[in-house]
Amino acid sequence: MKILQLISTTGFYGAEKVVINLAKGLQASGHNIVIGTLLDEKRSDRILTKEAQESGIKIIEIPCEGKYDKRTIPFINKYIQQEQFDIVHSHGYKANFYAGVSRLPAACKRVATCHNWLGQSPKMLFYRWLDKKVLKKFDAIIAVSEIIRREIEKAGISLGKVNKIYNGIIIEDYSQKQGAADHIRKEFNLSATDKVIGCIGRLSPEKGQRSLIKALVGSKNEPSKIKALIIGDGPLLGQLSNLAHKLNVYGQVVFTGVRQDIPDILAAIDIFVLPSLTEGLPMALLEAMAAKKPVIATAVGEVPQVIDHEVSGFLIQPNDHEGLKKMIRYILNNKEKAQQVAEKGFGELQARFSMQQMVESYSNLYLKLKA
Repeated sequence: MKILQLISTTGFYGAEKVVINLAKGLQASGHNIVIGTLLDEKRSDRILTKEAQESGIKIIEIPCEGKYDKRTIPFINKYIQQEQFDIVHSHGYKANFYAGVSRLPAACKRVATCHNWLGQSPKMLFYRWLDKKVLKKFDAIIAVSEIIRREIEKAGISLGKVNKIYNGIIIEDYSQKQGAADHIRKEFNLSATDKVIGCIGRLSPEKGQRSLIKALVGSKNEPSKIKALIIGDGPLLGQLSNLAHKLNVYGQVVFTGVRQDIPDILAAIDIFVLPSLTEGLPMALLEAMAAKKPVIATAVGEVPQVIDHEVSGFLIQPNDHEGLKKMIRYILNNKEKAQQVAEKGFGELQARFSMQQMVESYSNLYLKLKA
């Protein structure tokens, strides 16, 4: 089956990782895969293009500047007609819009994956409203979490079109290599005795990194210094940096920017923290579980369905930096318990969130649509 995976991207975040993993798995199972990236050359990097090329996946860059580009729809129409795809599968608001309004051959089916319908800013509320309108044209819609599935159903979209498929990852990619951990610690001047907290995500309000910075207050003079690697980039970088200075913990915080060596980063940390205010099913959480790290996460979105408190991870409430501070210290003082919980989390990941399961679910859906 010939499938176009369409996504708008400005970096390499959770949705982009899903697209790459899905494309790898589908291609390995015999499908003909092309990734189409809606590229604004003024705002976008080409990390997704590089990742696809290194993975042996064909990728085409589609010009798309700003919120709407009049060149984009004719470009997509011509390319789809030329290549005769069986499925056009879009990911995210912008890609859904262009896939929804483009002209597809009668036999070609539209599929959309909704990765996040959770933002509350005026811009995100508008995009959500537009997405709900456009998605009614699709043959199948995938929610990556139960909370997103319920939102889709509230939009009046036919229940027969809505499917829930969890994101999956290539678990083997996160096998720990000591040399990688040592390299990362050396790069960021972390000593062997430093206790390192890792936090991965776009630097934006809903990701809650403020709580982690506040949780570091008072830890400077402890026997084992607690430091935080905050991985990612985004509009809050300046504000978060200023907050760390204001609270006098800047020396304990490392803003790494976007990294492509997440397995190595995870190998180097002691605890993973997901302090989000809203979530669907975050890829960063699954990655940390695959690396067998003890996880502290806020009980939002699908997270409580993934993490069983004190069994496969540790749950706190959003915006509770004091609770986060206490949980970090509990884990550092109870290493055996933390390791047991991390191992249980790894087992949960293997059972429910492997790439193989995700690919099989999507393959079955595609075959059903084309039957």
